[in-house]
Amino acid sequence: MSAQKRRKVEETVLNNETLKKVAEYKEAHEEGNPYPHVAVQDLLTGDALRKIVKEAKDNLNTTFKETDLFKMFQTLDLANFVECEDKELMEMRAKVPTIVKLRDALYSKEFREFVREVCGTPLELVERVDMAMQAYSKGGHLLCHDDVIGTRAVSFIIYLTDPDEPWSEDMGGSLELYGTKDGLPESLPAKRILPTANSMVVFRVTPGVTFHSVAETLQDDTPRLSLQGWFHSAKPPPSAEETSSLAMLKDLKKEPTVFNPLPAPIPEGGLDTLSKKDVAALEKYVNPEYLKPDGWEKIRAKFAEEGSVQLMGFLKKELAEEVLKECVAVDEKD
Repeated sequence: MSAQKRRKVEETVLNNETLKKVAEYKEAHEEGNPYPHVAVQDLLTGDALRKIVKEAKDNLNTTFKETDLFKMFQTLDLANFVECEDKELMEMRAKVPTIVKLRDALYSKEFREFVREVCGTPLELVERVDMAMQAYSKGGHLLCHDDVIGTRAVSFIIYLTDPDEPWSEDMGGSLELYGTKDGLPESLPAKRILPTANSMVVFRVTPGVTFHSVAETLQDDTPRLSLQGWFHSAKPPPSAEETSSLAMLKDLKKEPTVFNPLPAPIPEGGLDTLSKKDVAALEKYVNPEYLKPDGWEKIRAKFAEEGSVQLMGFLKKELAEEVLKECVAVDEKD
């Protein structure tokens, strides 16, 4: 990036010294393993970093989101922070001026060119803004996927964790990158990247290749705060429809499901009672209250009405405590 083109970026929240290292970061990106990626350090000026974190914590509303893929708190898409007639949105926008300034800097022509050069993408990155802030509290996570949706061309994550208390491995929340085998992600990550304050991880979105996840966050009192988004191209990446993780899941559904029959058929309507042999086998593990026939009808009725039922204290107390103890012991070794 020439000095002339960099002029506008110099006046923003971005660290100009970092933007001069295009060649260094481009080389690191191409050498990334298990697929090209790079962690750009010191992206923001120190003053801007602290202002952004404070504005986010004091003024941005987050919504708890949980699916089979992720569990996190997320703000609205920051693309909405534009001049408009929505009074409430404009009031919120006025409270986060540094965040708005960062959004504008990231999607400026100059910074898009910086990203394009670093990632070596042949695709032109368009102005479309697509990003939001995310906070992972204890238990928060994001399961493995490749980010391929529509015209996403480059993924980025800017970490806004506490600069005064460096994030450590025992706090969880690492970005995990996966290699592939036979077109599918391997079971264990090939690399883990800590959410280090003021760093930005960036990579080209590549169908069936750029598999990544966020490990479960273990920290209770310090949220894992980040700004995550995508740079888009005018057209989807080549072969996106055939090789993305979503496409592979659809292919898997085409395979017929084979069910092995039970050893003995269950009569229509279910079993009315348990044999003495059944009860004797269950007594070793199950709370005796759940083995009383007069309670089964209540459980059956609740299940029929709501489609599910929660059985509190289902296991014997001493057995449950022993199982919990062993699970915690194994978990602490990981």
